Amino acid sequence: MTGPNQEKVQKGGGKKVERWEKVTQMRQTTRRVLTSGTLGILLTVFGFVAACAARGTCLARVFYWQGYLLAHWLPAPNIGTADRPLYEATPIHVMAFFMGIPVGVVVYSVLAFAILARFSGRRKER
Repeated sequence: MTGPNQEKVQKGGGKKVERWEKVTQMRQTTRRVLTSGTLGILLTVFGFVAACAARGTCLARVFYWQGYLLAHWLPAPNIGTADRPLYEATPIHVMAFFMGIPVGVVVYSVLAFAILARFSGRRKER
């Protein structure tokens, strides 16, 4: 019986080290996680900076969708009349807007990891 760290002998006299395969697989996964995390950070920062440059236009909402979405989900107080409502943001809305940064990092990192995993699987099949 072979243990997890012992060698496995193949037919033909060649040796195959299961541990080395696991280490290689772990390195590839680690590289994929670091790459996807970096891409998530870069895409979020780019979206935030582009949204700040666009200054409240529709394009800003497209670039930094997660911050606007979180702030939009919170109710805002009506400081206008019933005929002409006017809604004002509160400090909670500002906090929700900036909470879009970690949400964007997580969302973009998961998407990048899934895409990298998908393409690395295709490369192994060839």
